[in-house]
Amino acid sequence: MIELSWTISFNSNYLHLFHMKSIPYFLFSIVVCVVFGCKGPSVSYNESLVVNKTNLQYTKLKLDSLMLDSVNSSYVGDIALFNDNIFFIDKKFSYLYKFSSTGKFLNRYLGQGNGKDELPIKTVAYFSFLPNGRSIVIGPGWDCYIFDNNFKRVDGYQANWHLDVPKDVMLKEPDPERSQMYSFIYDGNIKASNDKILFPILSQHPKFNPTRKEYASKALALGEMSLDNGSVRTFGKFCPSYNHDFNSMVFCYSYPDWYENNNMVLTFAADPKLYIADEKFNIIETFGQAGRGMDTKYTNTTKLQDFKKNWFHQDAAKGHYTFLKYLKDQHLLFRGYHKSINEKTDGLQIYKNDVLIGDVDVPLGFKVAGYIKPYYYSSPYINEDKGEIKIYKMTL
Repeated sequence: MIELSWTISFNSNYLHLFHMKSIPYFLFSIVVCVVFGCKGPSVSYNESLVVNKTNLQYTKLKLDSLMLDSVNSSYVGDIALFNDNIFFIDKKFSYLYKFSSTGKFLNRYLGQGNGKDELPIKTVAYFSFLPNGRSIVIGPGWDCYIFDNNFKRVDGYQANWHLDVPKDVMLKEPDPERSQMYSFIYDGNIKASNDKILFPILSQHPKFNPTRKEYASKALALGEMSLDNGSVRTFGKFCPSYNHDFNSMVFCYSYPDWYENNNMVLTFAADPKLYIADEKFNIIETFGQAGRGMDTKYTNTTKLQDFKKNWFHQDAAKGHYTFLKYLKDQHLLFRGYHKSINEKTDGLQIYKNDVLIGDVDVPLGFKVAGYIKPYYYSSPYINEDKGEIKIYKMTL
């Protein structure tokens, strides 16, 4: 079972902010501010684009555990890898700890404060390095801060959701094509290029949300924010399997990542396929195989007030995909999945050039964080009682 503890906050832009301290964990942030968005394109999930190729080379992996040196931490955070070092972002204390690839503590950056090398926020919602060495930190109110390679703050702004539509109009006349209808879904990370970030979105509008059967065919699925000025656009559509099975909408979100040639790759939490799309969300290719031993007999609810509780139960009990990570230098795509409440392991799929080359068992909650030669490293496994931050490393 997933062990949960959450806090609820309120400000002018957010109705609720649920933070769940668990592995794996999931956070809804419901935006009630009124924003104007771009119209989404017509999306064709053409079955003629489907490619199913399998060349299994890996059916079992050896994992070694790595304990990071002890630090003064809240033990709520995540791992990022950059320049052959391991970084732990403490989401409560706002510290960024730097470790060597062997777990040795090297330095501490950021922390709460108003200085150029500090964060003027009490909670970190998102952190990511950019390919050019800069980094971005986003608070729960979508306040964004850009740091240079030496972790000095060089820019800061509020995410621009284009607040120009009256709230009462949005509530009375929901329009699925407007970004005013959506909020971000926080799963611990964002996917950053040098000029923008990519993330999944969700609507919890009283008249348009995943408890409505029309949501699968009309809702947008992705958000993108410019790192120059914080301008947000919403786009993309759900894949056909959600239209065929209303109950699958309990897992009504995607996991996107940047791919080759400025394209993106994504998987949906309740769909076995993977999709490559261009910047306008034209589907270029469909590929992928279902995970092993997944219980996919889902149950959705038609009552919005019951959605969160039902999601908690289904997340623990049922099979679904849990993360997506593309390592461009390795040309490897990793996709994780949960099997069922009765299984003692999760699954990890490995794709290369759209071909499934590995499907292996991994510890529950396992996610690939990145690569430092010769190891692939996982996201953290945190034991607050013992003051431990452990990660796994593996080789192919």
